[in-house]
Amino acid sequence: MTLGTKSKLLVRNSRSTSVSGGFRPDLQCQKLVNQLKHLKKFMKVRSEAMRDILPRATSSDLAAQIPVRSRNGEMILPSPISFLLLPNFTSIALFSVVEALRVANRYLSQKYQWCLTSLDGQPVPDSNGILVSVFAPYNELSGAPRTVILAGGDNPEQSASRELVAELKWLSRKGVKLGGLDTGQQVLAKIGLLKGYRATVHWENAPAFQEHYPTVELTSNLFEFDGNRMTCAGGTAGIDMILYAVECDHGREYAVRISEHFMHERIRRGSEPQRKNISHRFGVHHPKIVQAIKLMEERVEDPLGMAELATETGLSSRQLSRLFKDLLKMSPHQFYLDLRLARARQMLIHTEMNVIDVALACGFQTQSHFSRVYRERFGFPPSGARHPVRGRTFLVLDVPASEDQSETT
Repeated sequence: MTLGTKSKLLVRNSRSTSVSGGFRPDLQCQKLVNQLKHLKKFMKVRSEAMRDILPRATSSDLAAQIPVRSRNGEMILPSPISFLLLPNFTSIALFSVVEALRVANRYLSQKYQWCLTSLDGQPVPDSNGILVSVFAPYNELSGAPRTVILAGGDNPEQSASRELVAELKWLSRKGVKLGGLDTGQQVLAKIGLLKGYRATVHWENAPAFQEHYPTVELTSNLFEFDGNRMTCAGGTAGIDMILYAVECDHGREYAVRISEHFMHERIRRGSEPQRKNISHRFGVHHPKIVQAIKLMEERVEDPLGMAELATETGLSSRQLSRLFKDLLKMSPHQFYLDLRLARARQMLIHTEMNVIDVALACGFQTQSHFSRVYRERFGFPPSGARHPVRGRTFLVLDVPASEDQSETT
């Protein structure tokens, strides 16, 4: 038997053995293919599940080595960061930012560095009277900060000493990013360091800010980044501001993880308004009433007459009055007056404007008329809004002092 014949017999025998013995290579291959398909499907599901827990490797590597930068190649929020706490600063504005930085450092390979400073190196009282310790005086740091943020409260301009002004202007010339939280930016505006910049401030302070600093491009947004200036309206907007900075400098996946840590429902953009819309604030949905209130808020310094207001809304004076009484339980005249007095109260509490200047800014022609209606509305004269109650162990916070200031504990 030749070698070729033997080979043919072996092949024939192997085929017959494969069929008779139950071994089918084609079936085994199909089974293996099916297993690979199931494995691929499993790995895809697992990968999608892990994506919410861990950042993608490529994004993580890029974020750690080549952060996403602003248009001019600089970091949106350069570190180290120095916070200057001004007396009676607003705690929630500061700690919203500081806590967001702390949590960010849990996930980022490039950590944020920051410290708290004060004017004299001593603990600083916040708006609740709670003393907050600091690391050092603002002008005695061993290292050079790349960002300096002023945390303000009531009347922050009082802290603008000659030494502080000189230091801030020197930092500005050195290219240090300067910012303000809540009302800290009022110091920057007072010394001309916000001239021509886009900025925001807490909505209660916005009318007086616009009155004092017309060269600043004031917005009603939650926060603003404009060149080497950054401003935040305060409250919890500080969290959103840091999330935006993290997204720009390190990647969105990190911003999302920090947001979830805070159980922050969503990341608000800086362009979102600070206040709820009129319908939510006053509980009315009639479009004519909403339009009327909007006009009133826009025309505080130069109030509209009731006939003019009715014409602007397309109603008669009688219809406008009836709608206000039905929906807001007061006349449009009384509503308008209360709105102007509330604006005046905000200015008296949060600024150093003279009473007559506040009166004029809120549409009152004389100080005597303003003082009379203010007393009728709040039970004390305008000057009472600036006199804190002394001698009490338990303070009634953010409420103007009454005429009777003799009560003590």
